[in-house]
Amino acid sequence: GMLALLDGSGIRSGILRFEITETDQLQMTATEMRLIDELHQRGFLVWLDDVGTGYNSFDLLKRIRVDGIKIDGSFVRAMTGSITDHAIVKAIVDMAKAMGKQVVAEGVETMAELLALQELGCPYGQGFHFGRPAVAADIRFAAD
Repeated sequence: GMLALLDGSGIRSGILRFEITETDQLQMTATEMRLIDELHQRGFLVWLDDVGTGYNSFDLLKRIRVDGIKIDGSFVRAMTGSITDHAIVKAIVDMAKAMGKQVVAEGVETMAELLALQELGCPYGQGFHFGRPAVAADIRFAAD
């Protein structure tokens, strides 16, 4: 199974993160939930992805231990022009903080979105504003 594969891979637990989307959790079995518990016991991280897109995300936050949540990009992209979307993002950021979870905003495309997220206290973001997808060989780091 997956645990045997991880054991044989030599991958250190602190550098690998598993992400569960809401559609994944709709069919989650008791065996899969035990697997998530085992991953945590071994030091791997489990995150809930696409938070806000459906009501089941919140139920899953009650049923399994997650280390962090990712706010769905559709809310992030709409938040600067919509009081409703802004309120949803704020609520998710506040909930994550109250639960002691990390939080990342997906789909950050503009400086206005980044500033709005910073104002809400969202510490991390990902999206085209920071960089476009690239082939690993084409990525240059500051030390290069």
